[in-house]
Amino acid sequence: MISRYGLAPLAFGLVVFTILIISIIPSPHKACLDNNIAILDSLDRETYSDDEISKLGKSIGEGCRADKNYQLPI
Repeated sequence: MISRYGLAPLAFGLVVFTILIISIIPSPHKACLDNNIAILDSLDRETYSDDEISKLGKSIGEGCRADKNYQLPI
């Protein structure tokens, strides 16, 4: 089959298979980010200043990279 069609169909199938596998398996890093972003969006704007919200937002990526169970310190 490779001698008849070349490597293009095989490469295409490998790319499709890889994308399928990556989309099926949930990422713990993305789940951590999504959870903390939802918490960040639900913060009361009267209680927290824009600076505090910005600092919490920056800590999300660093915290989730270090620990997948990271929760915002609120």
